[in-house]
Amino acid sequence: FSTIADQTPKDFSPLSTGHFYTSFQIFQNAILACLAFIKEDAKYVFQIQHDPRMKAELILCLLDSFEIYEQTFYATRLIRLGLQSIRDDELNFGIDASEGKSKLTIMLKQIEFYASVGQLTGLKSWKSARNNLESIDVLTIIKTRKRYSLAIDWFEIHGFEMDTADLLIELLIYAYSESNDYIPLKRLFQMFLDDPKSNNVIIITEKILNQTENLDLRTFLIDFLIQYHRKCGTYIMIDQYERHRLGIEMVRLLSRKMQPDYLDLIPIPLLIVEQLLMNSEIESLDRIINQCKLISADELVEKYAQKSVYMEIYDSNSFDGSDMTIISSDSSMITGKNVQPPFFIPQAIPSKDQWVSDTSKTHCMLCQIVRFGMINRRHHCRRCGRIVCNGCSSNSILIAEINPNIPVRYEFIGSTTTATIDEFKSSNTMEIIDR
Repeated sequence: FSTIADQTPKDFSPLSTGHFYTSFQIFQNAILACLAFIKEDAKYVFQIQHDPRMKAELILCLLDSFEIYEQTFYATRLIRLGLQSIRDDELNFGIDASEGKSKLTIMLKQIEFYASVGQLTGLKSWKSARNNLESIDVLTIIKTRKRYSLAIDWFEIHGFEMDTADLLIELLIYAYSESNDYIPLKRLFQMFLDDPKSNNVIIITEKILNQTENLDLRTFLIDFLIQYHRKCGTYIMIDQYERHRLGIEMVRLLSRKMQPDYLDLIPIPLLIVEQLLMNSEIESLDRIINQCKLISADELVEKYAQKSVYMEIYDSNSFDGSDMTIISSDSSMITGKNVQPPFFIPQAIPSKDQWVSDTSKTHCMLCQIVRFGMINRRHHCRRCGRIVCNGCSSNSILIAEINPNIPVRYEFIGSTTTATIDEFKSSNTMEIIDR
């Protein structure tokens, strides 16, 4: 405490009572500080007069010095008593105590934060959590336990750190949306928008957009992405996100019970229309068209109506009327194209990105007869990625590589692009899932 004893009256402002902080008071405060450490008793700190900064620093020293303050209750109580004492000095003597209050307030927030993290990890005290956990460990715990509100506390205490910035951004998005407070999140994103190195933020935003079921959050993220791509001049992406936003508005108008069934279809509004028609949810579709007041929604219905009533007429002489003949017939009679070369099952199971696109095929790729529409839905084969109809995927079987416990639907693939009904029923090589 030599620095305290070296201070002179000229270093201190006059008090509201007209008296100066005298050398005797400095000496008296130094003795009280020594007693607080010798006796391990904080009561001596609160007897210090006219020096709120010294009180704050001594309280912080006591927290780090004595074992009793490893307990959250005693540590937080000490800080709160200190804050009250400093406020009293501020009111009674007109002393500027902002520095001391700021230090104690930050420390109080840290203790409460690390106490919460310690409880999540099984550590005995807030000190153990603070001293033994790296930044990445803390944020990973928050993400794993879905305690997103703690990410806001971390951000207020530490700000952004280079190594953990991406993870913290993700957690903050979830945290602010969880509390339905988008104003600080908007300020945060505006900062990213002005940063030329914001590619990581865009990747994180798109990732969360595809994962979250929170429609308010989806709308917020869509607006940010549109703003970003408008600034960059990438108008193709703007059109894509405008469609996504239309899908969000359409799902909002469905009942809460129905909404979860349509979340995956949001990026492609046409599929929402298709699904509503297939499920005979005409009233819901009518509400969407009337309340959205969007020409786009009308266009979607018109487009799907044209698609659903499409019919092909074939020469009756091309078939003898038997199901077997129709299924085994040359696909050129149906599609007007040449016979496709033999299809072979790929050795590796394709990823979802490698599946055949929904919009690239109008007919079942196996039987090549069924045309997809309102009645005939598309199904993707997980084993080969092709699009097939319901009739070509009506059997069930266990496939250990995908799920050893739950039977799944599958399609038959022979050595050619055609197959008989018996072959369909006897095969056990494929899994089919809905789009």
